[in-house]
Amino acid sequence: MIHRAIYIAALAVAMFGCDRPGPDDTMLSVSETPAPSAGPASCRLQRIATVEDRKVFQEESGAVFFVADADVNTDGAANSYHVDDFKGDSIASNTICNGINIRNAQGGLVANYRNCPLLYDWYARIKQNNWAPVGGTRIQWYGIATKNGQPCIRSDGFFTSQTASASDPAKDVCSVEHWIDANTIPSIVVPEAGAVGTLPGGSLSIAALLNRAGQVQSTHFAIVGDTGGSRIGEVSTLLAMRFKGRTELPHTYQQSKELSSAHAAYLILPSKRAPRPYKDAEIQSDGAAAFELWGGRAKFDACVVEARR
Repeated sequence: MIHRAIYIAALAVAMFGCDRPGPDDTMLSVSETPAPSAGPASCRLQRIATVEDRKVFQEESGAVFFVADADVNTDGAANSYHVDDFKGDSIASNTICNGINIRNAQGGLVANYRNCPLLYDWYARIKQNNWAPVGGTRIQWYGIATKNGQPCIRSDGFFTSQTASASDPAKDVCSVEHWIDANTIPSIVVPEAGAVGTLPGGSLSIAALLNRAGQVQSTHFAIVGDTGGSRIGEVSTLLAMRFKGRTELPHTYQQSKELSSAHAAYLILPSKRAPRPYKDAEIQSDGAAAFELWGGRAKFDACVVEARR
């Protein structure tokens, strides 16, 4: 898990219009102005890893850069997982398949997101047993917060969804405010430690939407707020909305999937961090300042070109 993880998600670029900007104009951090033409900028990248066939680079300043998809990650959102709408058909923005694993008494994997029908079956059986193991088979709650061994379930029937990093550690773990809310905080997801080296938590990031020609279409500021195993190329619901210019939050899993984009570029500045509890306005101001200090849009464009070589 990444503690105090924020990264200026640098340039998340999407080939197809993504849905959803922030709830209001003051929360939007999209720049559609062309890159400055003060002079040619350079970007030197060294390849440090390959994750899911995606090349990950380190820029000479120490920043991490990669181009990947922008799939939606709803973890931390208040409406992410629901006890009864576990498939995300009506009120939950995600399927329970993306928040739990089923394991046997020996710890072996019985079902995960690759086999949702089997996972749903075991989920229903264990739920009926008041969340206690059935014949030694149990639920591993990796995307859902737990307290005293029990999943956090709020009065509205929604689980409290957790992230790798806490936004406000002073809040109770069963409180949505404890975690980084995907609906209100622009963030990106990075592979767990080791996949791309150690990325210090709390780093600011920049994400950019790319057009079909692979050029930067718009830039957005975010933080690294979660880890995704060996996966790369996921963003919070709010950031996905901003990529696509949408303002209405998804209320089903299908609506969440429709927010995904095909291509985005990400820049992580490990030496720059945002203060907790995380606030969108501070991420935007701190991210803009750190981005310009790093080299700004011209350098970012140069990195996009360099990464394609």
